[in-house]
Amino acid sequence: MPAIAPKSSQPKSSSRFSPWFWLGMAGIFLMSLALRFWGLSRFNTLVFDEVYYAKFASHFLKQDIVFTGHPPLSTYIIAFGIWLGEQMPWGDHNLKNGLAGLLISPFSYRWLNALTGSFLPLLVAAIAYQLSNRRNYALIAGLLLAADGLF
Repeated sequence: MPAIAPKSSQPKSSSRFSPWFWLGMAGIFLMSLALRFWGLSRFNTLVFDEVYYAKFASHFLKQDIVFTGHPPLSTYIIAFGIWLGEQMPWGDHNLKNGLAGLLISPFSYRWLNALTGSFLPLLVAAIAYQLSNRRNYALIAGLLLAADGLF
């Protein structure tokens, strides 16, 4: 009597590497980068949570001790972004304001958040793929998050 082996849940080796899926993911990431960095220093004022976090980060860079009431990791990350953004030649360094407590460009306290946010559609696409095991759903989920203006 022949033994019947259960079907393997592993995809075939030919379908494991799909160039269209990876090109789609790269396109989603590039679109996400472009949308998040487009007009990043357009508003030369503090917007939304920058009222708090950019000020707290500038106090950290000036080595002032200030009670923030927020967890310090985000303040440290924004302070690192400010420090690195002021050292590097990117962004518009002619456009500066002193609203955060330092005379800095708005690009310097926004670029690291924009870069981190550009990776989130890839993370959501990976989670969608893990949940559904379908590449189309993963691409759609990543595309929707990349195009979301509020996220």
